[in-house]
Amino acid sequence: MDVQGGNSLRNVGVRDCKALTDTKILELAEVIQKTALAYSVLVMKPHAYNMRYEQVQKQGGNLNTLLALGHIAALKQTWQKYPECNRAVVDQFANNEVIPDGVHAFAPEMKVFQRPRAEEDIAVAAASVLARAAFLQTIQELGQEAGIGRIPKGGGEAATNAARRLVQKQGAGILGNYVKLHFANTQKL
Repeated sequence: MDVQGGNSLRNVGVRDCKALTDTKILELAEVIQKTALAYSVLVMKPHAYNMRYEQVQKQGGNLNTLLALGHIAALKQTWQKYPECNRAVVDQFANNEVIPDGVHAFAPEMKVFQRPRAEEDIAVAAASVLARAAFLQTIQELGQEAGIGRIPKGGGEAATNAARRLVQKQGAGILGNYVKLHFANTQKL
């Protein structure tokens, strides 16, 4: 993200996705895609997520490990599109060396900054909007594919009830294609 692009995105209202409505997120995602020098969004649907999470656990990792690997993959794809990029800002959530070590494997000169509340940086805020937009689109596709209509977001009772309807309609074996199996909701079924 260059300074001009960052200023442009600030002016149209880009900020942390948690402060935006779903409609605004989808609208801003289009603007970001046209403005950013390069971007990459890693979408991991539930089936792939469940398999990858199990692999990470078997190797002694946890959810933060999986998240860090996703960040590294997205940063690598972005860097491949725009190798002039020499700086990455990431929200601090994992061991301080996991992401920098992963990034330096493909871009040794890139400076990686990890900090709490990184979404205050316009590039990180824009990334949060792109990621949330991809999530919203994917959850809509999954609901249609499952034949149960809208899949509720989050882990509340509505999500548990939707999973129950899915199990009743298609059987428990299909659940891993539509939900994260390690979530507490799954244990309630």
